[in-house]
Amino acid sequence: FRHVIAPLADAGYRIIAPDCRGAGFSSKPASNFTKSAMAHGILQLLNTLGTTEPVHVVGHDIGAMIAYALASRHPSRIASVA
Repeated sequence: FRHVIAPLADAGYRIIAPDCRGAGFSSKPASNFTKSAMAHGILQLLNTLGTTEPVHVVGHDIGAMIAYALASRHPSRIASVA
C-alpha cells in the first residue's frame, strides 16, 4: 500500500494503514488470529482514532478476509469494501 498512500492522501482521504496482529512489525500474540478478532481490532482502532463516519476499507490477501469480517459484522461503520 505504500505506493498508493500519498496519492490517496493528496486526494483528500485520511489513510490508516495498520499492520494487523502477527503481520509486519506488529506483535505476534499466541492467540486471537481469527478474522473476526482481527476485525474487532480494526474497529477498536477506528474508535480510538475518533473515526465516526463510515470508512472505505481496502484489504489484500488475508486483509481482504479481515475487511469482509469487519464489514459483515459492523455494516454501519463501513462505506465500501475493496
